[in-house]
Amino acid sequence: MRPAAFHPPPKVDSAVVLLEPRERPAGLGEPARFLEFVGHCFRYKRKTIRNNLAGIYGKEILETWPEAGQRAEQIPLEGFLEMYRRLEQGPIV
Repeated sequence: MRPAAFHPPPKVDSAVVLLEPRERPAGLGEPARFLEFVGHCFRYKRKTIRNNLAGIYGKEILETWPEAGQRAEQIPLEGFLEMYRRLEQGPIV
């Protein structure tokens, strides 16, 4: 309805948003574990991925990652998926 249909007319506009779920990315595994991983990445906003994750996964693993020096806010969703897949696969021997 239009704001003029009310008395007094509201000073805000309204909208309807339709949210559609995306398909789960291939190789994601358990979504809850992925969300926990991303939460660790964003734990301290101004720290780099290396500093946020080193205490959990070890600096040795993270030093080989090209994203290690970036902050979580600089990384797209696909980047988080790639990092998570690396952890899930474990070290290549």
